[in-house]
Amino acid sequence: MLGLRLICIALISLAVCACKVEIIVPEGGRVLTESGAYNCSEGKTCTIDVVDIFFDEVFQALPEEGYLFEGWKKRDNGFCGGKDEACSLSTKDFAGNDLLLAILESDETFFLQPVFSRVDAIRSQARKLYISDGISGIIVDTNKWIETDTFGFNVNYADWVYLDGSLYGIRSSGTVYKINPLTGDVAVVGSSGLSTGSTERFHMFSANGKMYILIESFIQSTHKIFKVNLETGFASFHSDLNGKSFEAISSRADTRGLVYAVSDGDNDSYWVNGLDIESKVTKSWLQIDNPAGYDLRHIAITKNGLFGITSGGTITRFDFEAGELRGLAALDNSIAVSFGVATGP
Repeated sequence: MLGLRLICIALISLAVCACKVEIIVPEGGRVLTESGAYNCSEGKTCTIDVVDIFFDEVFQALPEEGYLFEGWKKRDNGFCGGKDEACSLSTKDFAGNDLLLAILESDETFFLQPVFSRVDAIRSQARKLYISDGISGIIVDTNKWIETDTFGFNVNYADWVYLDGSLYGIRSSGTVYKINPLTGDVAVVGSSGLSTGSTERFHMFSANGKMYILIESFIQSTHKIFKVNLETGFASFHSDLNGKSFEAISSRADTRGLVYAVSDGDNDSYWVNGLDIESKVTKSWLQIDNPAGYDLRHIAITKNGLFGITSGGTITRFDFEAGELRGLAALDNSIAVSFGVATGP
C-alpha cells in the first residue's frame, strides 16, 4: 500500500498533490476507514480536509451484496489507482520537508474512487469449452456457439481443468493426469495424495496460473481447497470454502482468482458463492432463480460470463441482472456431459 507521502513524491514531477481528499463512491458499495473516522456511503461524494501532519488513515472499499470491489480507479490526481487493496494515506512523514508541507498547505484536490462491478462482470480470457463424457469430446467456441473440433480418449476423470495449453484431469483415486486436448494423449503427472469415496467428490479449477482441487464432502458439507504442484501432482492444503451448507455443482475461477461455486437449490434455484483465492475471503451468496428447471452438472467461466451446463449438453447463462438462469444453446453433439467442462483460449 502506498501512503500519501510516497504518492505525492511520485507525482511531484506532475506538480500535483493535495490538502483535500475527495472520495467518490459509485453504486455498489461504500468506503470506510479502519479507524471508523470516515464513512462515505454509496452514491455520495465526501471531502476530507487534510490540514496537518497527523493524518493517518487506511481506506477500505466495501462492496454491497451482488457486487465486487475491482480496485481503485486510475485517474488524474487519483490515489492508489489500479490497486485492489486497502489504500493507506498518511502525512506523518511530512514534518521537516518544506516541499511536502507546501503541498499540504495548497488548495489542490486529490481523489479516491473505488470501482465496483456486479458479480457477473467476470474477467476471463477463455472463449472455448472442452466438454467430454470420458471417451470422446468436443470443443465449443462460445463466441458463436459452434463446435470447432473433437477429441478422444478412454479415461474417466472426476473433473478436469485447462491450464497453459493442456488439460489436467483427476481420477477419484487422486492421480493427476495431463491431456493433450487435440490428440487425446495422456501422461501421468503423479499422485495428489488425495482420494474421494462415495460421499465426496473432486472439483478442479485454475487461478492466476495455478491449479487447485476442491474436495466436497456431502455428509459433512465441507469444501476444502488444495493447491496442486504441476510437476509432481501433489496437493497441499490451501483453504476452506465455508459460510453456507451446500452441495456444489461445480467450481471454477476467473482471472482475478475469484472461485465461483454453484449450489443446488432443488432445481427451483441455484446459489452462487465466491472465494477470493489469495485473501481466502468468502464473498456473499447470491440466489439465482431457475424457472425452466435446468438440471446443471457443471459450470464454466469464459469472457462472456458464467455458464451452467446440463448433463444433456444444454448451455445456460447466469443472468445476475435479472436473477435468473437462462437457456442459451443446445449442443449438436449428443455426448453426455458426465465428468467435467474445462475452459480455455
